[in-house]
Amino acid sequence: MNRALARSLGAALLVSSMTFALAACSLPGGAPAEDSRPSEQPVVATEASGDQAAALDRYVAAVQEQMPALLDQFGGMYSEITAEAIAPDTIDYRYVFTEAVDAAAAGPTFDEQKPMLQTLCDETLFPEMESHGITESPKVKYTYLNPDGSEVWTNVFTSE
Repeated sequence: MNRALARSLGAALLVSSMTFALAACSLPGGAPAEDSRPSEQPVVATEASGDQAAALDRYVAAVQEQMPALLDQFGGMYSEITAEAIAPDTIDYRYVFTEAVDAAAAGPTFDEQKPMLQTLCDETLFPEMESHGITESPKVKYTYLNPDGSEVWTNVFTSE
């Protein structure tokens, strides 16, 4: 993979992960928090608010509202960016490249970003998920796909 594409992918990973951290800070109704930081008051899954899977669905719905703005930020690198709930504890961020990427060549670039993504998950996304009621073993999965649906890279990050 050429150096320019490697830098592009690395930058895209960084920007997208930081943007998701900010997107995750929006309130359950989708309105952004005034100071763009996670809510100080956790949402606890109870019979009134539903189980963890329902909390995950609500959290993903709030994150999905941020996807059009996120997609615009990438200037055509991705044709689609989505967030999907994988019950009971995982959010799967899916990126579809506009143009095909050689998975074998891109893999090492993505792998180099694992420590940064794990830190982002540990310091921002997992606490945010927990504050929204996803309290038992929250996980974040990143999936990158080519336009034909073939997988370029995927990884699941777990809380410790």
